[in-house]
Amino acid sequence: MQEKMNGELTGIQLKVIALVTMIIDHIGVVLLEPNSGLYWVARSIGRLAFPIYCFLLVEGFIHTRNVKKYLGRLLLFAVISEIPFDMIHDRFVMTNPWSWQEFIGNLVESQNVFFTLAIGVVALWGYVRLNNQRQPMLAIAWCVAMCGLAWLMKTDYNYGGVALICIFYRFRQEPEMRAAWGAGTLLLAMDPMEWPAFLDFWLFSLYRGKKGNGRFQWLFYAAYPLHLLALWMLARSMKGIG
Repeated sequence: MQEKMNGELTGIQLKVIALVTMIIDHIGVVLLEPNSGLYWVARSIGRLAFPIYCFLLVEGFIHTRNVKKYLGRLLLFAVISEIPFDMIHDRFVMTNPWSWQEFIGNLVESQNVFFTLAIGVVALWGYVRLNNQRQPMLAIAWCVAMCGLAWLMKTDYNYGGVALICIFYRFRQEPEMRAAWGAGTLLLAMDPMEWPAFLDFWLFSLYRGKKGNGRFQWLFYAAYPLHLLALWMLARSMKGIG
């Protein structure tokens, strides 16, 4: 997986940065004491991950030969990842282990980030199609509706995540505007604590459109549910439960 940097970043290198910072973030969530110094360091580093995934999603959408297959992969891993995602948030600690109502209620309390990314692809698909039909206002309304869907589904990063994807696509050829609108979305539609992600806009400036070695594509998809499951098992082991 080694590739020469030459002052530039490939798509694969950005994926590695996103993956590593995401894992650090989740280590903070699952294993570290809330509000401890290490916890806040881990969470701050983790702020870099999601905007990079949004940026790469836009790149994938632009270059994919089949949007349906691309969306299908995201939805497949959204389903695979949902139970590990709920497990690390202790949503399966049930008062009545035989209650299907409580089980389903816990399951749908919120959805993992793959659902956010999938909704983002649908938002971009509609935006492009409506713009091609010369209906820019409907295109914007479509994106707003997809943000609303993310809010209703309570997906990870919620409506702000979908909005960020749409902004990255709209200003994909205008890095200054992408940074300005992206920063505003991170702070206002998500959380002021997202400010460490501003570093991502510098990383994006190093990207020159080179995809890099694509042999590990499925590994990056699978890493999400696998690392969540591994952290959950480690947390149980540290607590002496399992």
